[in-house]
Amino acid sequence: MKAYKLAAASAAVAAVLGLGMTAATADDYTGTTTPTVLGEQISRTTTGAVAATNTARGLPVTGGDIAGLTVAGLGAIGVGTVLVRRGRRRPTTA
Repeated sequence: MKAYKLAAASAAVAAVLGLGMTAATADDYTGTTTPTVLGEQISRTTTGAVAATNTARGLPVTGGDIAGLTVAGLGAIGVGTVLVRRGRRRPTTA
């Protein structure tokens, strides 16, 4: 029976880590294009100084995959609940 519990716990940990790995390696914002921000161009007349160049850059991608993390967390809670309930089950004597 102890080997069964160890195998169940190992499978639960592997499943949770496997879900985390797929979320970590997934492309962010698939199917959409990243918006670009066009800044305001200001020209100054300078005498003897070097004018700075304004380079256009996109917005950085921030945040995480909240749906995937929520599913992984709920799965971990469910597996933990099942393991605790099975561990507390009292043997029946006939």
